[in-house]
Parts: sequence; structure tokens; C-alpha cells
Amino acid sequence: MRANVSVVRLAMMAAAALLPAATAQAQGLDERRAQLERQVRAPERGVSQGSPAGADNGNDRDAEIAGAIRNHTGQLEIMDFQLRRLNERVDKLSAAVNDIPAAGTAPGRQR
Repeated sequence: MRANVSVVRLAMMAAAALLPAATAQAQGLDERRAQLERQVRAPERGVSQGSPAGADNGNDRDAEIAGAIRNHTGQLEIMDFQLRRLNERVDKLSAAVNDIPAAGTAPGRQR
């Protein structure tokens, strides 16, 4: 029984250690997405309006940035889903640890 408690506590500590890293990674992706959105909304500088080649380069860049935003948005959604699942698992582990009787007590009789 004591080994099970140790394993559960170890699993909870590991999950708790992963939460800040997952949150930080999600925040980093969110900041990158916001940066890309600002770049898309900002007017292109240095592109000649009279030059068809310049316009093509601007359109290519817009398409590239839009693709990067879609990619990062997808990654954010995946990270959000994984973070929610991890939180649910930590909650379940915490409830399981709380339900384990203390060492040296009979089931149903805790000190």
C-alpha cells in the first residue's frame, strides 16, 4: 500500500512539474501568433506599389504569414487540449491520493 502511495505521489509531482512548461510553451506560441498577426496587419514597407514583382512578393509574404498563423493556431489548440487533459489527470490523481487511508489506520477510520 505504501508503494502505491509513493508511486501516485511521484506521478503527481511529475505532472505538476510538467504544467509550468506546457503553460510557458503555450504562451510562447500565443505570443508568436500575435506577432505574426501584427505583421500581416502592418503595411508592407519597402515594396514598390507600381511594381508587379513587388506586389507578387508581398502576396507571397502574406500567404506565408497567413500559413504560419494557421499553423501556430493549430499548435495552440493542441497544446490547450493537452493542458486540459493533464489538469484533469492531476485532479484525478489528487483525488485518489486523498482517498488513500493513512498508514497504520484501518479503512474507514482515519486519525
